[in-house]
Amino acid sequence: CWVCLGVWWTSAQWTEKKEKFKGLYCADGKIGCDLCRKVSKLKTPQKIEISQEWATCEIDGGTNINKKTRLTVLRNKLKKHFESNAHKSAVQILENKDKNMLSKLMEEKDYQINKATHSIFRTAYYIAKYNRPFDDHLKLVQLQELNGIKLGFTLHSRHSSTNIIQHISKEMKNKIIKNIIDTKKPKHTQH
Repeated sequence: CWVCLGVWWTSAQWTEKKEKFKGLYCADGKIGCDLCRKVSKLKTPQKIEISQEWATCEIDGGTNINKKTRLTVLRNKLKKHFESNAHKSAVQILENKDKNMLSKLMEEKDYQINKATHSIFRTAYYIAKYNRPFDDHLKLVQLQELNGIKLGFTLHSRHSSTNIIQHISKEMKNKIIKNIIDTKKPKHTQH
């Protein structure tokens, strides 16, 4: 912010302050805390007393004529705010929010991949159930994609269809055998 640079610090000093005080920003010759501003706009279950002066960028060095005194006042305000529990809580809330977003994005991506794989398996099962040629797999995948179904980028070939059908048939065979064995077991009676 050129006004802050001219009134308070040089360009190098401003860069140093921004690195030291994460979230520090400047507008209209005054400074504020961007992290506290972001948290003040969030609806959080925690009741945190965010300083509105810092959140709305209204902090200055006061009205003293002596520039050194104004800078001292400003340094004290910076130190006090960035070490405050409210600011630390704001930082923690934003970090947790980012972690939750990342976690939700990963869950959504996993869901989309599983949904696509599930659809591909159903397509291969259809081919086996209705005794269709394996070459139909790619054509059915293309048709589904034209209809807006997202099927990912893998398991689209006839070779994939063959492997999927072999896998499904092996699992079905194992399930049937287990069911037969379980039903043939003699029931033990108590005497």
